[in-house]
Amino acid sequence: MDSPNAIRLSVDILQDAFGDVVAKVGEVLLERGQLTIREIMACGKGVEDDDLTFPQIRNALLVLTQHGLVNFHPFRQSQDGKAHVQVYAMDIEEVLARIRFPQYLEYVGCRYGPLGQELLEVVFKFGRVARHVLLKEAKEAPRSVPLSPEEIQESLRLLVTERILRPVEGKDRSSSRPEGASASGSGGGASGLGLASRPQTRPEKRKRPRLEDVLSAGAAELSRDAEPKAEVAEEANDMKDAVYRYDRVNLDLCLRKSALCRLVEEQTSEQAAVAMHAMLHWVVPNQNGEGVTSSYANLDQVYQKSSGLLKAEGRDPSRVKEKLRGSLDLLAKHKDQVLRKRVAAIKESDMSEWIVDWDRACECLRSMALSQFIRDRFGKIGLRIFNLLLEESPPQRLEEAYIFKVCMIPMLDGRELLQSMAKNSVLSWQQVARSSDGAVANSVWLYYVDIRRMVPSMLDLAYNAMLNLRIRFRAESARVAPMESRALSLGSRARQSLRQGRRVEDLLERSFLLLDALPLLCR
Repeated sequence: MDSPNAIRLSVDILQDAFGDVVAKVGEVLLERGQLTIREIMACGKGVEDDDLTFPQIRNALLVLTQHGLVNFHPFRQSQDGKAHVQVYAMDIEEVLARIRFPQYLEYVGCRYGPLGQELLEVVFKFGRVARHVLLKEAKEAPRSVPLSPEEIQESLRLLVTERILRPVEGKDRSSSRPEGASASGSGGGASGLGLASRPQTRPEKRKRPRLEDVLSAGAAELSRDAEPKAEVAEEANDMKDAVYRYDRVNLDLCLRKSALCRLVEEQTSEQAAVAMHAMLHWVVPNQNGEGVTSSYANLDQVYQKSSGLLKAEGRDPSRVKEKLRGSLDLLAKHKDQVLRKRVAAIKESDMSEWIVDWDRACECLRSMALSQFIRDRFGKIGLRIFNLLLEESPPQRLEEAYIFKVCMIPMLDGRELLQSMAKNSVLSWQQVARSSDGAVANSVWLYYVDIRRMVPSMLDLAYNAMLNLRIRFRAESARVAPMESRALSLGSRARQSLRQGRRVEDLLERSFLLLDALPLLCR
């Protein structure tokens, strides 16, 4: 069950993107779980003053299904054996991922160019988009230099091959028509949800894509070999009825990889970050979409992947390889141990291979995000206490007097800070009785960090802070908007107010980006 703050944030995201009715339907599904349309109508009677009607619920579910925010499946079969009662459930991970849409676009724009960014933006707009609609939107987009259809198709093939976009599976493709629903529309073009009150007409004449073709194409695209990827991408592009949506799992993985490279660069060097970037090529998501798979790579393979990033012009390739080997060995010997090394004796020569320990890398990223969040919320002294309790292996349980002495904190200030951190579930405490009666006055209280209890609490605090920032940002934007429209004709005092408003907006955006890193790396 998701926390109330996560649900409130999700409802605010839905309301901002799709309007009040979709937000009400989403709130009912998030609070009550899987429901049928009849149950949604019954639960919607208590939402504010207006009751949710059947057309409103139907259109809201069409929009949510179009954008992949609602999952549905048959609950039970009716007596006639034809119609089915559908059960709908919200996917809160997909809702919260909409916050990271700008980061997805920035990553794709840097990696695949402006055209790839435009294609992904079209997918974000429509939710699920047919191939011919995607190509048409990209072709009609205003740009200084017109692009040929072959260039657009090649960019689409690359996005599908790299799993930025993925073809929708058979049952989901038959349940929506991307070209008929937009990001802010009612989703009227997405017919065939399987509603009992809206049966399909002449289903025997409706042309649907074969499930075998879609599943075979989708399974083959996840292959790690380059040639099968290219063949499957061409096959997917040749399908006139292919429907695409963005791959949230792979895009989140790309953002985590970028964060790991930045962390390695901060802790070691730029050369080590380049080596890590090359090694992350062999960290790929599993075919079922759950977890990742890491593979070993030798020095020649790592050098080939990092050839475009290393400053190797006019230098001896052997010397560049030796520096790259030193960076890989440095990461393997680092205290974080994000790389593992093995040496195999082949024909009287040592063949070294390295692999990314992704579980250990995720732990480092989570520790970085938690440390940043604790520093912003409890200050440097709070971070000092947190690091003290986690620096030993295993983590220790310490008395407050020892904590104050090591961290050099005054007793009054330290107790107030410890109580605040314990109140927010950052710290836990244990009572150790000095006498047999277990009196509180004769007990010693030991403080420690319980990660399993702390992470959900920190996520809940982050969701609450993100919701407050969204509300504050909307209020500041509404206050600054009249001055932005006439910025060139403002007086000195009004210009100062405009600069102050822009500064507040920048601070709010920065705080929001820092908070968004916590759900990405810890959830």
